[in-house]
Amino acid sequence: MKKLLFLLAIPALGLLVSCGGDDDSAPKPTITINSGAGLTSADGNAPIGSDVTFEIVALSNDKKIKNVSLTLSTNGGTAGVIADSIVGEKTVTWRVVQPISGSTGDLLTFTFTAVDNNGQLDAKSITLLVKAPTRVLEHNVSSQKVYNIQGMEPGAYDLNTETAKSSNDLDANKDLLDLTPATAVFNKSWGSGHGTSKFAKVTSTVFTNAATTTDLEDEWDKVSATSTSTVEDIATDDYILVKTGQVDVDFDIFIIKVTAVEETLSDNLDFIEFSYKGG
Repeated sequence: MKKLLFLLAIPALGLLVSCGGDDDSAPKPTITINSGAGLTSADGNAPIGSDVTFEIVALSNDKKIKNVSLTLSTNGGTAGVIADSIVGEKTVTWRVVQPISGSTGDLLTFTFTAVDNNGQLDAKSITLLVKAPTRVLEHNVSSQKVYNIQGMEPGAYDLNTETAKSSNDLDANKDLLDLTPATAVFNKSWGSGHGTSKFAKVTSTVFTNAATTTDLEDEWDKVSATSTSTVEDIATDDYILVKTGQVDVDFDIFIIKVTAVEETLSDNLDFIEFSYKGG
């Protein structure tokens, strides 16, 4: 449950004259996002399951602050109110403790809005990138294969469960899927059965240096803008960073090292062999 702390600064008594209704010409209120120990005051990262603490000061430059609110938008979607309060003071300090949830890679935009008795408002936003808690990579797998899908061997693979998948298996479990068309030669390309995997070819150092989930997230941040839903012309000693985009797994980023590409022209037993690491 979110914890809200209100610290009201009571101004000196003075004469307040109400003109009634909204006044578009009246001075707007101002919001300041406080910084300091334990406070989040700027764009950054936030691990899933952590709590972030925001603190704002809302000041009316004419009458009184009527209310303050906090909304949340995920990945640019419609914002929804997650906390609000009626104030009725010229100045209010408002603290909100917000748990972080979602999937790795989500962008959470928190927007504070203060409205005064004139109907004037001010708003300030902070955007946080959702990260997985840092842990040592649990998957370290070698000698796996994705075969030509037109043959009798498994033409797909589930990176999370470390298992090859055949044509009879659910597409939702196929993070890697051979894309060879019917009646065509082995085209050495991958997509995914569920359609959410993204691929980017990277350097060997990414595979060598990957030790934690944070290592893979940091590398994905560098290449995500140029990643694609398929990867083509796969060759031995290629290094491929994959984000499966699934929400029902603990961690969805993997680094693959291609160890062999075998092409057989007559029997559709072509395959790509690989090793990989992941969370």
